[in-house]
Amino acid sequence: RKPKKRQTSARSINQSTAQTFTSLLDALPFGVMVLTDSCLIRDTNAEGARLLQHSPSGLIGKSFPDIWSALTQSDAADVMRRLDRVAMSREPMPHTTTRLRCGTTGSIPVQWTCQPVDQDGGLGLVISLRDLSREEGLREERDRLAAIAEETPSPIIELDRHGQMLYANPAMTAWLSTLG
Repeated sequence: RKPKKRQTSARSINQSTAQTFTSLLDALPFGVMVLTDSCLIRDTNAEGARLLQHSPSGLIGKSFPDIWSALTQSDAADVMRRLDRVAMSREPMPHTTTRLRCGTTGSIPVQWTCQPVDQDGGLGLVISLRDLSREEGLREERDRLAAIAEETPSPIIELDRHGQMLYANPAMTAWLSTLG
């Protein structure tokens, strides 16, 4: 007996490919949106949906410029012009940092960029969004800790591994100046 050949339909291959693509997008640590040539959201990952404050399925078919401009309080026509520039030039948009509104009072820093891609024989765009909240929090903490060293009346000095002075707070500078 010969083993039966498994017949795979083009439809099941396309569904499998789409599922694999969605799984790959969801594994990324930043938000990704795949846009059609008219800037409608074709696909997104969970992080992208979180940043755009929608469910992934709720974003499909929606206008990225409209959603983005509402969250950033920017002009949708300006966002569309920037995306059109990427599509026409086929050159990626430089990383841009902006703030996304969260609820009624807060906002988070987000870095975004856009890349042109070929999809289904036509042009598409890929938007990537990176939440910079953690980096902003770490910067604020670093500045807070640095301010403590500046304000303390105790002398503080920082040396590198070769014994070269990297930092001396004002109290240490005053004490060293009394030594001559």
